[in-house]
Amino acid sequence: MHIPTVTEICKLHPTNVFKDSRPSPFTALGTAAHYHILKEYAPIAPPEQNGTVCLPADLSLQMLMRAVNRWRGVVLEGTPIGAEMSFNTELGGYRFRGKADLVTQNNTNNIIYEIKTGGFHEFYRLQAAAYCHGFCAQKAHIVCLNAFSKCSSCVDVITLERGELEDALCEFYDLLVEYYETNNVWQNSE
Repeated sequence: MHIPTVTEICKLHPTNVFKDSRPSPFTALGTAAHYHILKEYAPIAPPEQNGTVCLPADLSLQMLMRAVNRWRGVVLEGTPIGAEMSFNTELGGYRFRGKADLVTQNNTNNIIYEIKTGGFHEFYRLQAAAYCHGFCAQKAHIVCLNAFSKCSSCVDVITLERGELEDALCEFYDLLVEYYETNNVWQNSE
């Protein structure tokens, strides 16, 4: 049985602008930025070269450096316990899986960091809530590095806690059910 990913499920959200399955040059940039940021916290595989159409080298390098340098200014809450951590869980009897960018721990509470190279999109709340569910986390920080902007202090951090996470998880659940129904995937609560 195919277990959908958080990314696949969130493609159903009306504000998701990333519905195309073909990787873009900006996807490659985001992947490279994630690698250079997250390798500090855990051993992760370098990105594969998949023949994606590339941005001009000077522009691509500028945006990559912008993203990495802006991340360096982010103060983490808690101690990092893993990067690109996978999970496989269920919600209301529907299974899904995902990979959180960074998980930290403050005392015994897990905190999710979802790193975005560009700006904020509303469906990121649903992704963060799903990752929190997968790691029993009570808080998520969506860090938008805005690598495409030249302003010097363009990092946006959106923090989700309690009620906001619950609301976002309810929205995610609706998309999860829609995914299963649309794709004729059998419900499995095992």
